[in-house]
Amino acid sequence: MQSDKEKSLSRSLCTTGSLAFLMTLTACGTLPANSKKNLAVSNQARNIFAPSMTEDFSDRMRADSLFIEADIYSREGKSARAIELFEKVVTLDPAPYVRLRLAAEYYKVNKNSAAIAHAEKAIKQNPQDVDAYILLGGLYSADKKDDLAIAQYNQALHLDPENAEATLSLGSLYTQLKAYKKAAKLFTSLLKNPEYKTPHLAHYNLGLMYAHQGGAKNQSAAIHEFKKALELRSWHTDSLTSLANIYLEQGNQELALEMYERLEENSDLSIESQMKMVLILIEQKRFNLAATKLKDIVTENPSADGARYYLAAVQEQTGELDEAIKNYMKVSAKSENFSQAVVHAAYLLKSMGKIKQALVITEKGLKANADKPQVYTMHASLLGAKADYLGAAKILEQGLTKHSQNSELLFQYALAMDRLGKKNEMMAQMKKVLELEPDHVQSMSYLAYSMAELNLQLPEAEKLARRAVELQPQDAYVLDTLGWVLFKQNKVASAIEVLEQAHQAQPNAKIIAEHLAQAYAKQDLAEKSAAMYKIAAELKQN
Repeated sequence: MQSDKEKSLSRSLCTTGSLAFLMTLTACGTLPANSKKNLAVSNQARNIFAPSMTEDFSDRMRADSLFIEADIYSREGKSARAIELFEKVVTLDPAPYVRLRLAAEYYKVNKNSAAIAHAEKAIKQNPQDVDAYILLGGLYSADKKDDLAIAQYNQALHLDPENAEATLSLGSLYTQLKAYKKAAKLFTSLLKNPEYKTPHLAHYNLGLMYAHQGGAKNQSAAIHEFKKALELRSWHTDSLTSLANIYLEQGNQELALEMYERLEENSDLSIESQMKMVLILIEQKRFNLAATKLKDIVTENPSADGARYYLAAVQEQTGELDEAIKNYMKVSAKSENFSQAVVHAAYLLKSMGKIKQALVITEKGLKANADKPQVYTMHASLLGAKADYLGAAKILEQGLTKHSQNSELLFQYALAMDRLGKKNEMMAQMKKVLELEPDHVQSMSYLAYSMAELNLQLPEAEKLARRAVELQPQDAYVLDTLGWVLFKQNKVASAIEVLEQAHQAQPNAKIIAEHLAQAYAKQDLAEKSAAMYKIAAELKQN
């Protein structure tokens, strides 16, 4: 999204020019990327003027021809070529308007120093050009040379005190500099001018000024100004977008969605705005509508990886698992969502019992973007599902060479060590996890349970188990660990109390039922023990 300074500069660029070359001002717009018709017209125009370069025309005609060709490239977004041609024009005709066009093109390719140099030369040639001062002010502002920018805007206002563009640009800069009183004075001066033809812009900029200050009172004032702007221009997209953003900050999704819907009716929404709209729909669990909009986005913009990732996530939510997997797999390796896409696709395939296919995906993921810990852990879990614990351990070791301080990788590595029968190594790795993340409940519970099984340091195991229960009191398996540690210390009555809670929370857990049956037996509760053993026998191993 453009910053206020960039918008100010864009306004400046699009008001700069010469009456003699009024037609060239259309370069401030951009040809649609896929408009074959417009490109065809551009190419035809280029063919008309390009032959003049091979004939003996006057410098004036050559300059005009080159200028028009440069303008065509500018419209097509080919700034490098446009700059090359404008530079040739300036050697033939170093007029201010040519330098200003060069300044605009250099800005587009982030060469601010060159842009500023040409704008300064244009002003030296014509010190009365108000638009040139506004353009130079925008360039200085983009370069964070705020004092120089203010001087240019003030010079423009000195030459033309009623100039709305200079007033808005200077007010916008004051807003960024937190000089709010100065900004408000400039914006309200426009509203007091009966000749001012676009008062909605003054209200909009006042809204931005209040929003920039933050706080509930200023948010209310900003909303008021944006609404005033919309009363004057119901389709003003910037005001609608700003209102939507404030409503999102306030947690008012319904009003934010209403603004986005109005935007959608009046203009083509940016991908950013479309995605905000989609995320609201997902939050509201309106998955079908969210999916429809996401499909539209990826159809028009196949490289929109963020939209494709969320489309897959929605399809996963609605049970369209095959489609979800396809879209996860289409997310580019360059995307920030790539690793999560790999993990989700592999997880879904694993849930379908397609371990081989899932492994293919995680292997590709590791090759394409091997620095992500979650891809290593998923790949290891898939190998573990095939009982290839040695392979899982090796993959996790690879991950730990890059992410030695990642607690989840360490935890999974500890589990792999346990499955390989390396109990001491497992406990050492679990302790490393707890050094990194003292409240890692799974590590606490697993370590405490292992210590109980091995009858090692049972008082220490009890401390770990009790801390785990404090952190996750509703987790049946965490409760089971504490109950088992107590049982191992012959604190049978206490163990039964805790194990009964665990069984109540997870009645289908075979291991919990077996532990409770053993505790009943040790307490000479034969009938309860027999009944619980019967329940355990009917349950599947977990």
